[in-house]
Amino acid sequence: MCTPPCVFPGRLCPAKIPTGGKSALPTQQLALERGGLKRLKISWKGMWKEFRVSVDGAEVGSVKDKQELQAGREFELPDGSRLNVQLTKVLELRHDGKPVPGSALDPVQRLKVSWFLLFFIGGGTLLLGLVAAALPSSEFSEAVYSVPNILIGIVSLTLGVLVRRRSRAALTAAVVLIGGTLAWRVIVSLDALSKGAVPMGLGGIVVGIMFLIAICRGFSALTDLESEEPPKAP
Repeated sequence: MCTPPCVFPGRLCPAKIPTGGKSALPTQQLALERGGLKRLKISWKGMWKEFRVSVDGAEVGSVKDKQELQAGREFELPDGSRLNVQLTKVLELRHDGKPVPGSALDPVQRLKVSWFLLFFIGGGTLLLGLVAAALPSSEFSEAVYSVPNILIGIVSLTLGVLVRRRSRAALTAAVVLIGGTLAWRVIVSLDALSKGAVPMGLGGIVVGIMFLIAICRGFSALTDLESEEPPKAP
């Protein structure tokens, strides 16, 4: 089965588990409650064919094909609770109206995308800065700006740690930092174009914007996680 961290959870990769030289069905095992046992098992064939749902080893329902899965199905579980399954852009799993822990809609998984990308951006930026600092003066070292990149890398990694601890302030700071860095790179690129030069790193700007959008989704994840917390005693 697919194992975290997955940058885009829910876009399930059809992991094949070798069994006697043959490939097993793509499978996920999940808990119905946060911190509980992984009692729920889902499996399917190829492009979402013969999608099956089992709880405690007993099958509770199946979906014939992708079209039926996109329309959505509801299954009654042995304890009387309800499991809703629907394929949209991701596979949506809800248990009594709440996202199944570990599934695409789970706020923990959605927040994981934010801090994982901050680690990725921070580590990559720090590495580039260190490489540029170690090299003799060249077009590459001048373009990478070693000292700013080292600082941005360290700050991004620190913010990633804090976002993992569910700090909304750290997530806000990360969005401001990355958004500001992207804005500065756009300005530099436009200035280069105005002078007839070919700007470097246009592809990096596009990827950075995509990462920034994914990181921003951490705000809704934090809101959902806060709503799960029991109210504080007066």
